[in-house]
Order: sequence, then structure tokens, then C-alpha cells
Amino acid sequence: MASGDRGLSLIGISLPVLTLVLFLSELGLIFLALPASRMKQVHVSELQMVQRQLGEEVLQSIEATSSGWFKRFVVDTGVLASSYSLAERRGKDPFDDRGLGSWFANRLDVFWVAIRQMLFRFGVVELWLPCALLFIPAAFIDAVLQRQILKYQTGSSSPLMYRIAEWIIAGVFMVLLLSPLMPVTMMSPLAVPVGLGAVAFALWFAVVKSAKRF
Repeated sequence: MASGDRGLSLIGISLPVLTLVLFLSELGLIFLALPASRMKQVHVSELQMVQRQLGEEVLQSIEATSSGWFKRFVVDTGVLASSYSLAERRGKDPFDDRGLGSWFANRLDVFWVAIRQMLFRFGVVELWLPCALLFIPAAFIDAVLQRQILKYQTGSSSPLMYRIAEWIIAGVFMVLLLSPLMPVTMMSPLAVPVGLGAVAFALWFAVVKSAKRF
């Protein structure tokens, strides 16, 4: 099979599969090894950053939104209670007979704090989505027009440039999917529009550079 037919891949693994593997690995490392104090420190640091740069009212709005998401998707669905039920003592052969249940419950504490922090970060991103809904479609429309112009111009297409365009857009979306769970204090919330601008540019670049590929 030709390499172009396989789409984006790294060491023979498609990027969607690679992204999923990295995401699950990230979750696994958080559950198994992340210190509880680290995740709580990150959470407090980002709360203070948002409050300082966007104000108390915006912070409270983000907190209310992200808390609502956590309640709807984790608490109300029973996922939270079910996860902790695994650490309870059961019958004559209790799960916690050697402290495993206590360890498991402590790791769940860290895991759910990380998920809660991820939703908080999504709440920060949501603030800028109205802007993104304006300039990303505009970038796409402009790219389509540029693509139509380039399609009928003389000269050959550049497979290298098209491949670079593919990797730019794939890389941007991988960062968007994986970074919300990172146990480090993220950049300023004011940097989010820059990230969304990178998405728009990656989309524009990929569409324009596909002019003579199809």
C-alpha cells in the first residue's frame, strides 16, 4: 500500500490511534504515579492565574461551568460512585485486606482531581469559542478559495509542503487533546486565542496545500 493511502502515521501507527494511545497512557500515569500534592498545587495555581488575569467574576463563571460538567458526566452518571465502590471491603475476602483498597481510593482521588482540572481548562477554552467560531470558518473559506485558484495554476504540487501541512494540523489537535490533562501549570489563559489561531492557520495551510493533490 502506498504511503499516501495510509494517511498520517508515525512508525506505522495512524495519528488518531497514536493520540488515543498517548491519551490513555497519560491517564494511566496520572492514576499510578502522580503525587496528590502536585495536582492540587496545579489546580490552585491556575485558579489564581485566571482570577488575576480575567477577574473574580470570570473565574466563578468558569468554576460553575466546569463543576456542572463534572456533575453531569461523572457524578450523575454514577461513574464516580462506581469507581470508589471498587475500593470497598466485600465479603470474607476483602479487597482492602492488605491496604490495596486504601491505595486505590487515594489514587482515585488524584485521578478525579485531574479530570476536574481538565474540565476547568476546557471551561477556559470555552470563553474564546465565540471568537473561534468567527475566524476559523473564515480561514477555511479563504483557504478553499485559494485552493481553487492554485488548482488551475501551472506548476507542480509539493508533496513535502502538503505533508508538512498535515503534520501541522495533526500536531495542533494532538496538543489540544493531550495538554488539558498535563499535571503542570498551563500557560496564561490569554494564550488560548493564540492556540485557536494556530488551529485556524493549520486548517488554512492544510486546505491550501492540498490544491493539486486532489
